[in-house]
Amino acid sequence: MKRDEKTTQEIADALKWMRYKTGHTQREVSEAIGVARRTIGRYEAGERTPDIFTFKELVDFYGYRMDFIKND
Repeated sequence: MKRDEKTTQEIADALKWMRYKTGHTQREVSEAIGVARRTIGRYEAGERTPDIFTFKELVDFYGYRMDFIKND
């Protein structure tokens, strides 16, 4: 797996995990940050990667810090 693919999957897994741990639906998250529900699904599937601003908005919404993803 290439480094950028690994990073994309790490972000996808982290977003899905945070949503699961906070008990929100994709619809609730999408409405809270103003993106389509399908976009949240694509982020979580690793099909798309949120830009840094959207990523921060998601992390803030879930109540986590941006430095929770550690590089190997």
